[in-house]
Amino acid sequence: MPRIKVDPSIQRVSLPAHGGGDFQFALGVYPVDDEGAAKDQPLVPRQGYSVHFEQADGGPNDGPGGGGPRDDEFGEEKPKRSRKGDPDDGPSPRGSGELEEWPDRYAFDIVVSAERLPSLCRALFLLFDTPPSASMPGWTQGRVYPILDVLGQDAYREIDPYIAYDLVGLDVFIDGVREFHDFLYEDGMAGFGAMSEDPFLYVFVDEHKIVTVRAQPEMKERVERVLAAFDLEQTEHTAGVDAAAHEHRSVLSAPANNPEFLTPEEVVEDLVDGWRMLLNVDPDTNKDDEGNELGPTSWRALVRCEFDDAPPRYAETVFDAENFRQAEQVAFTAIEELSDAAREGGVEEDDWSDARLVIIDRITPAMLGQILENAGLVEGKPGKTKTPAKAKEGGKASKSKSGIIPGRVHFARWLDGP
Repeated sequence: MPRIKVDPSIQRVSLPAHGGGDFQFALGVYPVDDEGAAKDQPLVPRQGYSVHFEQADGGPNDGPGGGGPRDDEFGEEKPKRSRKGDPDDGPSPRGSGELEEWPDRYAFDIVVSAERLPSLCRALFLLFDTPPSASMPGWTQGRVYPILDVLGQDAYREIDPYIAYDLVGLDVFIDGVREFHDFLYEDGMAGFGAMSEDPFLYVFVDEHKIVTVRAQPEMKERVERVLAAFDLEQTEHTAGVDAAAHEHRSVLSAPANNPEFLTPEEVVEDLVDGWRMLLNVDPDTNKDDEGNELGPTSWRALVRCEFDDAPPRYAETVFDAENFRQAEQVAFTAIEELSDAAREGGVEEDDWSDARLVIIDRITPAMLGQILENAGLVEGKPGKTKTPAKAKEGGKASKSKSGIIPGRVHFARWLDGP
């Protein structure tokens, strides 16, 4: 069975904490010096939590801190997950005028030492298993929408936000947390959590390993009881790793000669499959993290093709597209044509039953040139790139100012298999 292994050379950083004892930082996110945010005083980590009230989306916030969920946690519309079609509707993305908005809620920001974090999260996750009551008759007991944030490789987006749009059994979610415990709780490149809608409850551990809980008012007392059980007190100021200059790193060791140990990318792939998540970006625009419209860009996709009677195969394709929706379509079409071309060349190719995007990243022109060079391809030579008919005819897919032609496939190739 595949396993994960933490790099044994990584040393845990700890500092004396407010109130005594040591505060341990996660292996993957640590202060680079002991100077706090005030710059003239040393960093003194402080466990505890702050809480404030957030008005239902669209209204003013009544309390300090303000602000709803981060914009990078939820996009405005769900993309397809695979060729099998769209999933059922799930949690309402924030900011969409057509979908249900998040309700009034209390927001808890919780700082706790790394060795206590897993136990605290287990207790918080069990709140999702709260039985229905007179005050919460619609509670969906024991079913959640998992969430995963990963610091990815997209050239224009810092975080790859994944979320499930189908309810998943709490046991399935917790099994995933248990299997990839060290990655989720220690890796500084990932955050994870879950949410439910009726009543609203949201528990998320970010890449700093700071916990955010958003709870409908009826749940506030239950959250506070959990925090009290861990001797965490409400305070105006908590201090975790984000209160000082800090760095993030991945913590997994996956030597090439030990393929049984998974890489971070393989862990993410397994979690996305097991938790039935989607890359949660708006499929009909192409914007950077600041909201700037980029126009057509080049993309790199890794596609896993599933077969009924054979192991999966992976294919890589690099192409140009206007947005995520077109990029997904171009990627799948390129892989279909890759199989068709092999058959025309006399190679036996089984039909794949499903294809899933494992990676889909936008790349800069410089990155594109490097990828083509590394692949031994020179753009413009016969057989190396494919220009769509619309681009040749000067239609919608015509050449952009940057030389990008939406729909053009630079190359597609199998990465494994015969």
